Formats: sequence, C-alpha cells, structure tokens
Amino acid sequence: MVQPVTSAMRLQVVDRISSSGSELHGNLATTPGAICCVACGGTDLRLLLLRGQERERFLHLRCHTCREEGLVQCDELNDDQTEDLVACLDARPDVRERLQEEWGQWLAWKRRYAYPRHWPTPPRRISSWWMVGILLLLLVWALSDVWQVAGVWREDVPARQAVVNEYVDRLQEVNCLPEAMREKLRTVEIHYTLEPAVHGNLVQYGEAGVYWGEEQIRVHRSNFWLGTIPKQAILLETLVHEARHRVSPALGHNALFHQLVQQDLQCVLKHW
Repeated sequence: MVQPVTSAMRLQVVDRISSSGSELHGNLATTPGAICCVACGGTDLRLLLLRGQERERFLHLRCHTCREEGLVQCDELNDDQTEDLVACLDARPDVRERLQEEWGQWLAWKRRYAYPRHWPTPPRRISSWWMVGILLLLLVWALSDVWQVAGVWREDVPARQAVVNEYVDRLQEVNCLPEAMREKLRTVEIHYTLEPAVHGNLVQYGEAGVYWGEEQIRVHRSNFWLGTIPKQAILLETLVHEARHRVSPALGHNALFHQLVQQDLQCVLKHW
C-alpha cells in the first residue's frame, strides 16, 4: 500500500512515522544490505514508499540499530514496486547510490539546523568557547583594574612597596638618566600610599610633595594591576616624573617640563 503525502508535509510525515512506527510495521520492508544507515552504518533498515502530488514518490528509511530516519524523493519507484522495494533497489544500483547520498545530505541538514549541538564540528565549537572565555577574562581584568584603582580590592602594601624599591634601585643603573635625578631617587623617601588615586575624573599616579614641603614621593595604587603586578611603563613614568619635579621644581607642568620627562622616560625604557 502506498500512502499519500503532499510535498508541503514531508517533515510532518517523518515526525508521524517516528511516533507511530510500530503501527506502520506491516507496511515496511526490511533490507539486510541494499542501503546502509548513514549515521551508524547499519544495514537493518525499514523502507516505506509514500506518494506525493501527481507522480511524486518519497522513500522513508528507518534504521533498526540507531533509530535514525530519513526521507528522500524517489520518483523512479512506482506503485507496483511497493511490495518488494529491496529487489527494486537491487535492480537499480544507480538509484540506490543516489538515495544513499541524499540520505547523507538529509542527515547533515538535520544535524545542522534541527540539532545545533551537532554543528559546528567540535574543534570550531571549542574555538568559539575559547574566544568567549578569553573575552570574559579580559572584561574581568579590565573591571578588576578599575576596582583596584578605586580602592575596592585589599592591597598588600609591603609587597607593593618592595616592587617600588626594586624599580628605584634599577633606575640607579640607568646611566643616561641625569645624576641629579638618580640622587633624588636615592635620598628622597618614596612611599607606596593607600590614599585615593581618583580625584573627580582624574587618575593620579604619584606626588612629588615638593610644592607643599613634604620630604617624600608618593606612589599610588594606579601604578599596579592586581596583586603586586606593576604597570611597568606607568610606574617608570611616575618615578621619572616625580624625580624631575624634585630636580626642577620651578618648571611646574609647563611644556619644557613634559619634554624633559619624555626624554628621560625614553632613555629609561631603552635601557630597562
């Protein structure tokens, strides 16, 4: 018996057959080896020929082993061949090969659109998750820097002070840095401070103290990432900047002062 089906109802037919396969068992032919399952390679299949509009014919395939199903168009078969579909397909190897290929295309389409977890392939899926993870880490890193500059995170003051002292000691070995600045870095106390680094919409990195009579240079938390990881270029610029203030207080923050700081900083970075 050939069951009628319209072209617009192809997918619905598959769902109906899948849910009521036991009821249609009498109308299904079993093939031991003519066509193999495209999902598991099994050869124990059930075949059902469906009739569409005019001379359209559709072959529904179901694997006994993995329950995979397929629906392919097969206009070469007619109503008189429904009693022995296996023999008909054995007699037409070209038709059998085409049905096998189209069933594979059907499975690829179903995995791609009906079951997204099977597509894309695992390497691409892993790559996409890695990309999401990296973006999340960068976001957390950026937010953590904002929070630590704002003083939200608790800091290890002695450890950060040790990092500052290490940078000051290494600056003594940079010969292109003016001797007067290296002397100020040796003789003036340099302290890591817990004072707020944010003032309004400005972030402060250091204070020379020379303009209000303090005998120390202050280094703020804005020179560090989380923990004791320094922002190398920023911390070096802070130390050079404040040492230049101590050497040339009359310059203030004029254009000449910034020019000298940039020259000193380029020298330091080149030999760091």
